[in-house]
Amino acid sequence: LVQIGGFDSPDVIGAHLVIFQMLLTAGQPSKAIKHLRAGIYLMEMLGGPHHVELSNAYHKVGTVYHGVNDVTTALRFYQEAASRESCDRLLEGMISKSTAIVMATIGQYKAALENEKHAFQLFSTLLGENHSLTKTSDQALKKFMSAAVEHGNKMVEDLKKKKEVDAAEAIAHEIEAEEQAEEERKKKKKH
Repeated sequence: LVQIGGFDSPDVIGAHLVIFQMLLTAGQPSKAIKHLRAGIYLMEMLGGPHHVELSNAYHKVGTVYHGVNDVTTALRFYQEAASRESCDRLLEGMISKSTAIVMATIGQYKAALENEKHAFQLFSTLLGENHSLTKTSDQALKKFMSAAVEHGNKMVEDLKKKKEVDAAEAIAHEIEAEEQAEEERKKKKKH
């Protein structure tokens, strides 16, 4: 295809996406990502930053990184996917859901909850309350909400303990200072 239409032809983009899928299925994610990234490069070069498939492609790259447990890289690609305009509201919901899962994995429960709320709203509007994606999103919302509350309570408790420790250390330093001052007074009286 490169020889027939040049490296920047739309057919080459499609070929990169097919090769990506084949390599991913064959269990070679690092090679697969190279082809998907080449496809993304060509999409941006040919169609500009608003190419209709960019959001989907960035989400796919994030999903591959998430699959190999590189959550920070996955999050970067999910965020890039979310920043791109998409004509597909369902894809927007999937990006929010993927972002929520990664945020929860790294302990950012409030952000996970916000992203999952957005996904739930989209799924319930587009697919209805009885669709499996909507139900799964609802369960994740409840899970993230309880995790956020638990995390918040733990932070409050940790802060309270830290204040108590700081107060105890301040009292201990004060007592030590008083004891040193008392020892110095006793030494002066002896002299």
